[in-house]
Amino acid sequence: INHNDVQPGTVTNYQEVSEGAIEVTAEIQNETITPTKNFNSENNNNYTIVILNSTPPTIRIDVTDK
Repeated sequence: INHNDVQPGTVTNYQEVSEGAIEVTAEIQNETITPTKNFNSENNNNYTIVILNSTPPTIRIDVTDK
């Protein structure tokens, strides 16, 4: 799933993903580092991918029950 041109402070549409191993990669304009995060998705959870404005940029996965 690709989400392009997401502006800071905004969100994308909800996406359904299969249960199992997920890899998230964020290509950030004007950054040399491409943060990556791996997690295992489960059917009973919702996941929010958050790109943190840190040095270097990182990814956080927030989990909530469905």
